[in-house]
Amino acid sequence: MFGDPKPKIAGILCARMASSRLPGKVLARIGKMTALEHIAQAFRGAGYPLIVAVPENSAWDAPLIQKAREIGLEVFEGHPESPLHRMTAAASHHGLEHVI
Repeated sequence: MFGDPKPKIAGILCARMASSRLPGKVLARIGKMTALEHIAQAFRGAGYPLIVAVPENSAWDAPLIQKAREIGLEVFEGHPESPLHRMTAAASHHGLEHVI
């Protein structure tokens, strides 16, 4: 629709705290920032009008969700077994035409 202020493109971060090799890596510090902050900074630097973190809908991801909101990211919690489902549901929820 003409004049719709809602962004139609976004950067989507499929992130979660659970990992078999390095649990919590998304909040690991790399220098002065967490990995999540570095990724968000890269998306912002590229000019994305909307950045959405899509963690699992689980208590394990609570610290990730909190950090994402603290740094100004949108959060869309989704299916714990399917990263693709989380990303497509987040895109649909935000009315996105393109995602990176």
